[in-house]
Amino acid sequence: MECKIKIVKQISDARKEIALKLEETLGRGGSFKLYPRKLDKNFIDVIVKDAEILTIANENFKQLYNKVDFERAYESKGDKYKDRFKRTYDTCHAAIKSNGNVSLNTTVIGVIGPLFDPERFSNGYNVHNELAFSIKELQDENPEYFGSLSDYKYEYISINDLAKLMFNIQDSDVNAEDDGELDEIDRASEDMEQLTYSRNKILFGPPGVGKSYSIKTKLNLINVKEENITRITFHPEYSYYEFVGQYKPVVAYEKIVGEIRYPSSSVTTNEKAFVYYDFVPGPFTKAIINALKLGEVDNQKAPENALLIIEEINRGNSTAIFGDVFQLLDRINNVNSQYYGESEYSIDISAEMKEHIKKELGWEEEDWNKRFKRGFVIPSNLYIYSTMNTSDQSLYPMDSAFKRRWDMEYIYINYDEDKLSDLYLPEPYKDIKWLDFIKSSNKEIVNYTGVDDKQIGQWFVGNSLSKSEFLGKVISYLWFDVFRYDPQVIFKEEIKTFDDIRSLYSKGIFNNEFINSIKIAEDNIDDGGEGYERD
Repeated sequence: MECKIKIVKQISDARKEIALKLEETLGRGGSFKLYPRKLDKNFIDVIVKDAEILTIANENFKQLYNKVDFERAYESKGDKYKDRFKRTYDTCHAAIKSNGNVSLNTTVIGVIGPLFDPERFSNGYNVHNELAFSIKELQDENPEYFGSLSDYKYEYISINDLAKLMFNIQDSDVNAEDDGELDEIDRASEDMEQLTYSRNKILFGPPGVGKSYSIKTKLNLINVKEENITRITFHPEYSYYEFVGQYKPVVAYEKIVGEIRYPSSSVTTNEKAFVYYDFVPGPFTKAIINALKLGEVDNQKAPENALLIIEEINRGNSTAIFGDVFQLLDRINNVNSQYYGESEYSIDISAEMKEHIKKELGWEEEDWNKRFKRGFVIPSNLYIYSTMNTSDQSLYPMDSAFKRRWDMEYIYINYDEDKLSDLYLPEPYKDIKWLDFIKSSNKEIVNYTGVDDKQIGQWFVGNSLSKSEFLGKVISYLWFDVFRYDPQVIFKEEIKTFDDIRSLYSKGIFNNEFINSIKIAEDNIDDGGEGYERD
């Protein structure tokens, strides 16, 4: 087993280096080809776009799917693999319809794999062995780096063979990575399945777990660029008209003869302000327009997706803010439907909103009727992701009818965050690691409150932790929001008020039982134990 792990790491690292070199050679937005082995020439090439060996699922993949006898492939599988095979096929199909990024491994399992040998009982093939580079293309792109391939006796070379050749990896048993790679494929398929079926997602969890950051890490998988993101934060005063848009006064300026000076300014100008009424779009309408623009692309290119991010969705009255847009949140999940991903039900929108969208897109009435045959709906390429902090007190509850239209994803606390492994508490606790501290704190919080939404996430503080930040952010949270009515759970008995914490801090404010629990947890980790279980 140790030998296999070593080989996996060597091959994986070498593949990554080669992909990075290709990306560097081709420049930003460049691509290179991988050719499926053992397939007829009429099958398309696989276009690889980044160092993670991902490929955009575009119209070409739809053509490839149409050439596969999936029914025969499915029937050829043993009972043990049929459900797994169908799940992967549905995942790939959904990802293609979603304009999402599809892992090359997932594509091989769902598409190319059954073509090689329909009688094989395994449901996948190792992409790194079964897809090959053209030697000539590699040398044409970068003769200096790939010049050593001149003596290679074959026309094509798999990325595993290329990795071994370029980095002098002697052990040829690259199949040792099959088990690990199939596990990785299963995880990727599960993640992709969740992402492709979830155009409405709420990420929730304790404060500081990195909910907003988690959204950022998903952008590549759902094929969204930073410039195609619309972001808004809900708050108690936020309204439907701010979210969707409204007809309201707008200030404009007209040229005049002579100059004018306004009372609020000492500068003179030849522009006179006047007020007129116009439709002013909210974030929702802006996101709709963005998605519609992205949908009008050349059919040879993969359509891009737009994303509306709603931070702190439960800080506002979500039901009132969404209003009739609430009806649009039901999406069509049947991947065989031509309307997959769009709203299942349509609504009537105001004439002002409709005219504004038409003006922004340069549409005539005929264009509108052609696009919205079923009435106004959310386009399939618009994702709506939200964050929700369940520990805050002054929040609006969300009813079950509203929540059921979202995929709810809990973001767990990461007690093994590498970036925070060397972060320690300030004096007088400079020998205590931040991650050990929050692990012990969270155990006490859950035991005391009986709920898990008051826990402290790993990113509750930043990459550094000063005394003032520790007192003002962490200790104040533990005192006022968690242990206010029974502070002796973690604090010393002589501490009766928060002012006592300030005056006694340098001598230590935590009781011995709590300090010992941190040390026990730290010792368990150092000895290879698991410490406290993650709640």
